[in-house]
Amino acid sequence: MKILKILHVALLLCCWSQYLLAQDSLLLDVIYKNHKIFKLENKQFSGEGWDFIKEKVITRRNILIGEDHFSNEIPLFVKSLSDVTSFDNFYIEVDPYSTRIIEKSLTEYTEEQRQAFNNKYGELFSFYSFQPEYDLLHHLSNLGTKILGSDQVVMFADQLIFQDMITTTTNAKAKIIYTKIMEQSKLYLEKFHKVTKNPMTMYFMTPNFGEDLAQLEQLDLSETENQIIADMKKSITIYKEQNHSLRIKLILNQLMKDYPIWKDSKNLFKYGANHMTRGESFLTVYDVGNMVANITKSNYQESFHMMIVGESGMTGSIFKSFPPNPVDTESGFYLSYLKPFFNITEGEEWYMFDLEPIRKMIERDKLKIDNINLIRAIKGYDILVIIPELTPAKLLGQQ
Repeated sequence: MKILKILHVALLLCCWSQYLLAQDSLLLDVIYKNHKIFKLENKQFSGEGWDFIKEKVITRRNILIGEDHFSNEIPLFVKSLSDVTSFDNFYIEVDPYSTRIIEKSLTEYTEEQRQAFNNKYGELFSFYSFQPEYDLLHHLSNLGTKILGSDQVVMFADQLIFQDMITTTTNAKAKIIYTKIMEQSKLYLEKFHKVTKNPMTMYFMTPNFGEDLAQLEQLDLSETENQIIADMKKSITIYKEQNHSLRIKLILNQLMKDYPIWKDSKNLFKYGANHMTRGESFLTVYDVGNMVANITKSNYQESFHMMIVGESGMTGSIFKSFPPNPVDTESGFYLSYLKPFFNITEGEEWYMFDLEPIRKMIERDKLKIDNINLIRAIKGYDILVIIPELTPAKLLGQQ
């Protein structure tokens, strides 16, 4: 009897193993059948994959791009989308206050004033401290696209925000505190680059900064000033507690405050790949992509979600004192989930994978996938774009 049981178990294991192999083979087959290639030459895209993307971007109202940050290639890709169709609004992964300040410099400053402003504060623009990202903002701004932002306040943006608040506040005591914060923030940032290399040591994260905010809360300030201070306090909590759920609530709250601006418009959203899925994100929350998808659907329309990543190469660092980072498809966050797609790619072409047929096979129980994050990617995005090699973006002013 024992021998029969052992043989029975072995047979089951063998059948299951064969089933899994068949499912892997089926997945690779359907991935291959639903790919199109395109190429980049002289900063221009062409090919079947690009034609497919153009058609979708032209016909959909809300376009969402989930990206790998810090490269030269992805801002160029997004710029090319704006050459295909016009956008009323461009939503970026930056707090709304920094975004407003940057947009003001793009639309109201002379070239000389803007250059001086960038030389002084350009390091504090978050993802748009990178030259290609900043050039993208400049390009879209010149086209008349409104730049909107939704995110927590990054820990090095205090100096940028308070230099603007000094010019608008009517409270003399607040001006003194704002000036003090700016001075301390600059000193702590310099020390970070030269000594600590630890972002948590920036002035934004110190008890002294918390005391500064507490003093400001006691003053008679404008509604905007009070809102900025409240969002800075939330941002500090997000950092200290690593509270991703609170961060997403903050982002979504800011988006909904702007809803009258973008509800009937043509909109482009560009955030990290984790934020743009139409379903559950890789961090198991429902994020920007989910909210925009549901709102779009409630208006009897469909949003278009693109995930764009690199397969090899290097990406830049958000800090000038840090080196570029290698692309890691083996263990990198969410890249490792995409291995079946990387198994298809070859050469120097860009690959576009249409995920809808794969998604339908999963939904109809014709394809089994065990990796939950691979399922989230396939169900969360309409297409996946794979760039053969990324090159690291340089910060404003870097040679």
